[in-house]
Amino acid sequence: SALDGFGRGFVLRAFSAWETEGHDTAGGPPVAGKPPAPAHLPPRVSAVEVAWALQSDCHSTLLDLCLDRLGDRSWPALRSVGAGFWLPAGDALLLAVDGAAKAAFSAAKDPEACALFYLALGKKRPLVALCRAVQNTKLHDFLSNDFSLPRWRCAALKNAFSLLTKQKYELAVAFFLLAEDVDAAVRVCTRQLADLQLAIVLCRLYASRDMDLLARTAKGELRPHADSTADCWLAATACLIAKEPLDAIGALAAASGRAGFPADDPPSPAQSLNPSASASCASLLSADGLSGSLSAGASSRGSDTEACSSGELRESGGSGGAAPPGGGRGRPLALGVSSRLPEPVDPRTRLLTASAYEPAAAVAFVRSLLASPLLRLKQHGAP
Repeated sequence: SALDGFGRGFVLRAFSAWETEGHDTAGGPPVAGKPPAPAHLPPRVSAVEVAWALQSDCHSTLLDLCLDRLGDRSWPALRSVGAGFWLPAGDALLLAVDGAAKAAFSAAKDPEACALFYLALGKKRPLVALCRAVQNTKLHDFLSNDFSLPRWRCAALKNAFSLLTKQKYELAVAFFLLAEDVDAAVRVCTRQLADLQLAIVLCRLYASRDMDLLARTAKGELRPHADSTADCWLAATACLIAKEPLDAIGALAAASGRAGFPADDPPSPAQSLNPSASASCASLLSADGLSGSLSAGASSRGSDTEACSSGELRESGGSGGAAPPGGGRGRPLALGVSSRLPEPVDPRTRLLTASAYEPAAAVAFVRSLLASPLLRLKQHGAP
């Protein structure tokens, strides 16, 4: 199905790396002078791409594109493309977690490996059936109890704490869910498991029980981590998850200031926002002279980025100079897409580290965000 603008932004960035690095397109005919690309080119995702996907309305299509490329529906595969952050509550998330549960059992042939996912979905019966199939009598007998009764919820809670002492963290999360202590389950995900994406998924799956849990986790766990790693795109993602788009723009604007852009640029389309956000947007949209339309340009690593008098972006030929604020990852300038050097993976988000503020990507993203329904609702005071 067709992708919207945010979805196209995600795809252009996440799937462009091999082509722009000189490989021929996967599955296509060989191209003279270009090394062949693997049959399945994995998407390469940082918080920049996640921010784009998060605002899209085509999440099912994006997920299918990513998982088809990966050839894998496991939780590590979902996590590698940031799906835990950008899949909203709904059918796509339920199907993704169900696929992760089946993949976990297929890999380990152990119901304990998939217990977290099945219980997160509220699917205790399939888990009991798997325990019976592999003759895990102890877990089978325990799960067969009625956990709507306080007695068995208390027993599940005691088992969860016991599992924590044994460092069986994933199973501990499963038992906290069985005991209906979702807060404790989320805390184990964010701290012992160091898996912020899994924490966000649990918040969305249990949103009907605690509507504020998602925003609390985004602002209390994800945002502080983003600030500690100076990842402005992850900070913006945390704000978007918490339904605070103006704060997301502010996070990117603050990064533009740290990158050396002026804080008092001329008026811009941001004037359509309320005064509290207008200055931040004006700084972002005018930063580095990016007042005209974005256009693609060939990117070379280490080159400086500057604005043409026509308002388009081009590459200057400076060699030996510092990398531009948006060029730390060597991306072409349309939507910030380009080839990129190998990058470290954030141990708590499992995303590629967004190594630098990217002005072209930020401007394109904020312009799209300015037109989004969520921002218009916030502008008029909707909760």
